[in-house]
Amino acid sequence: MSAYLTALEEGKFHEALGFIWEKIGKLDKFINDEQPWTLAKSDQEKLAKVLEACVIDIQQIAILLKPFLPETAEKIEKQFTGPKIVSAESLFPRLTTA
Repeated sequence: MSAYLTALEEGKFHEALGFIWEKIGKLDKFINDEQPWTLAKSDQEKLAKVLEACVIDIQQIAILLKPFLPETAEKIEKQFTGPKIVSAESLFPRLTTA
């Protein structure tokens, strides 16, 4: 986290964004490794722990995104704060080509 803050302070936004992408990549790997969609069928206790870890990481990513995408970060925080996560509209809708 200190590398991220240092990069921001020094105006090295590419490095700060790289830190965020690295965190996103680690979370993506964690989700693929833990396969919560499989745990939902077999191990509710482990599923709860995996999802809790994911929510914590998503909340941290939202905080890191604030300087770059403040409105998006706010939407993420709103969606992942509180006792229940509620589905919301897509942050980045897919572009369609004609």
